[in-house]
Amino acid sequence: MPSFFVSPVQVCLSLKNQKTRDRELSALIKANQALKAQQLYLITLDEAETLSIEGQEIICLPL
Repeated sequence: MPSFFVSPVQVCLSLKNQKTRDRELSALIKANQALKAQQLYLITLDEAETLSIEGQEIICLPL
């Protein structure tokens, strides 16, 4: 039987604007309330970082 995982993914151009950053991160955390994933992903054009918010790991990856 194949194993797999489900993890929320959000996509945005940039996280440099604080309003955009708050909106995108909030959406990921909200989506994860139902999924209970261990890692959440946010895809951006060229930014990379790993965040820990409300005990959840959010991995920001560039395209």
